Amino acid sequence: YNEPDLWGPPTMPGGDYLASGTFAPTFHCSSEDLAKNWQGLVMAYKTTHPGGRVFSPSMADADPGLVASAGEYESCNASPQTPENHMPFCPGWLKCFKASVEKLPCGETNCWDVIDVLQFHAYAYTSTEIINKVKAWERVWVEDLTGANGRSKKTLWLTE
Repeated sequence: YNEPDLWGPPTMPGGDYLASGTFAPTFHCSSEDLAKNWQGLVMAYKTTHPGGRVFSPSMADADPGLVASAGEYESCNASPQTPENHMPFCPGWLKCFKASVEKLPCGETNCWDVIDVLQFHAYAYTSTEIINKVKAWERVWVEDLTGANGRSKKTLWLTE
């Protein structure tokens, strides 16, 4: 689940893929198979590590509009993610993923509220850009970060 919101094919023939969003099954954030895969992964982890912390998929969050992965996502679910026809990024991948996995049980809660940490990347060159991105995430995900309205309280983690 590294950068499921980003198109990142190999930079050379035979090279490594740079983002899981290069593949349609991961890029399609409303996919039932993706949600069930997440559920299975979380349940297996929690079975062997009952006190372990669960981290969200790590967002590339490449949208320049500071939408903090909560923008439009319907077109993401329709993108074939092929070299000839793909979206470079999905601006609302995490919001879409949340809507999909919060319907599934993960132990004593749902598969969204089992998450302890929301992680994202900030590919920026100035401190102002980084600060603005973090503030956008704090604004957009306030309900989850404060534990309001029945949500589990999460923290943010800037991973790159």
